[in-house]
Amino acid sequence: MPTFQVTGRGKSTNRKRSRTVRALDRATVLEMMEAEATDVDECIELPYPSAEQALVDQVARLGLSLPDRPSQPECVLEVLNWCIRNLRIASIKYLTDVEGNPWRTNVEPYAFRRSKEGFRLRCYRPVEQDEPDVVSDFQIDGWHLYLIEDIEWAEATPASFQPRPYTRSRDEVSIDISFRAPGGLTPQ
Repeated sequence: MPTFQVTGRGKSTNRKRSRTVRALDRATVLEMMEAEATDVDECIELPYPSAEQALVDQVARLGLSLPDRPSQPECVLEVLNWCIRNLRIASIKYLTDVEGNPWRTNVEPYAFRRSKEGFRLRCYRPVEQDEPDVVSDFQIDGWHLYLIEDIEWAEATPASFQPRPYTRSRDEVSIDISFRAPGGLTPQ
């Protein structure tokens, strides 16, 4: 999900305001600022953070090619998409759990789906493993939805998996997609 740097002035106070906002698009940011009684002077979309070299190397070890200076979400998406195509377990790391501690878990990637926040990865996580409360809102019978931009690291592990049957009736139909450039999505 893109990040925007917004500057403006309060409608009632005329005081300067500056804020960084994550939103689906610029129109959503402008609606949010209107709801907060802010006249927007400037709304700039910030680039995604560049991937660390270790993550770029991980993508290269899988035989995948990336553009020069890929973003962190691009690399994460390529690794997860590779895991789906090759039926491999993915070791993923969230930014933090609810207590603010770094958290890593192994999941079976299943598919991607678009949500209002951006792209989510649908995974199956074996129930015998403990997990922090941070994902409990998305949990039903072992299925989880991970917001791609919130994943700090994704690594393919050699173990293979058997795709679980899809059991979440509340969700939209999943589609498998491959990711190339930021914002450039190609259905498979």
